[in-house]
Amino acid sequence: MASYKFDNSKETARALNDLARHQKIAELYADILADMKVCEIEGWDKLEYIHLLQDLLNSLTKEVRK
Repeated sequence: MASYKFDNSKETARALNDLARHQKIAELYADILADMKVCEIEGWDKLEYIHLLQDLLNSLTKEVRK
């Protein structure tokens, strides 16, 4: 197994965090597309999941802005 050593700089920490975020966004995007395909097949509202996520993000935004 490969071993990696990173410096403890703030720049490295930020870059790794950004990478992790983008990987999660890509996973979420794929999940949304899969959900939309299921909804299309079943005849359900394809935007329901997106609206749920929007509501969650909006509530988090409001909480942070307090």
